[in-house]
Amino acid sequence: MSILKNIISGGGNKRATIIKMIGQSNAEGVVLLSGLPSIYQGVRNFVSIWWENSFEKMEAGVNTVNEFHRGVGAPADSGEYQWASEQNASYLLQKRLNREVYVIKNALGSQSISTWDSPNGSMWLELKEYTENSIAELEAIGKIPDFRSTVFLQGEADVINNTLKATYKTKLRDLISNWRALSSYLTDTPFVMVKMRSGSVGVGGGETLLQELNDVYDELRDEDPTRIIVIDPDAIGASIADIGGDVHYNPQGYLIIGEAWYNTMM
Repeated sequence: MSILKNIISGGGNKRATIIKMIGQSNAEGVVLLSGLPSIYQGVRNFVSIWWENSFEKMEAGVNTVNEFHRGVGAPADSGEYQWASEQNASYLLQKRLNREVYVIKNALGSQSISTWDSPNGSMWLELKEYTENSIAELEAIGKIPDFRSTVFLQGEADVINNTLKATYKTKLRDLISNWRALSSYLTDTPFVMVKMRSGSVGVGGGETLLQELNDVYDELRDEDPTRIIVIDPDAIGASIADIGGDVHYNPQGYLIIGEAWYNTMM
């Protein structure tokens, strides 16, 4: 069965439909709930998110930082942030498949690509742990892990730190390869990467390096066009916000990215 046909069909009730989040703060969550439609607020009974060592129902709109963070990985200084693309993508996917969706997120602000280096990079160690442990938990309850897609948002730290394009390309290629090698469930999972928005980083290597790193996504896709997908926020009109500087998207920008992911995968 093709990847696309399997995504549309759902693959049976025993399959656990999984979205894998990887990246920096744009994958972690930096948008005010007040800017989102009401469907993205409250407990999300149809979405479970991996939290440290188990899946829990996704929560949103909870006023205490700890409760909110437990649900959607909000920044430590506020209980009113969430990752709208993740919410929107999981909502649309669940509506289409009429089944629970699982989200596994490995994201932390200001992390350069080198933190995903195997075997000892801090983000790699977390990525490996979450992937392996979540698979084990799902298998223990009789579920077949069905990794539908990654959503990768990263690169701003490498623009700031002046990471060379060739270095970034090698490390990102290795990250994708090393992650796939963790399990046979990941062999054909589409690795969806969202480029950085033009003008979003004005320090370090600035716009020139930002576009060079964005070009890496296209080059890696050309190497593996059946398993690597690129979403361009400039092309789809995803706008940046004034929360935390110009690096992050506004609520509508996140929703547009989520819809672009859904439309691409469907």
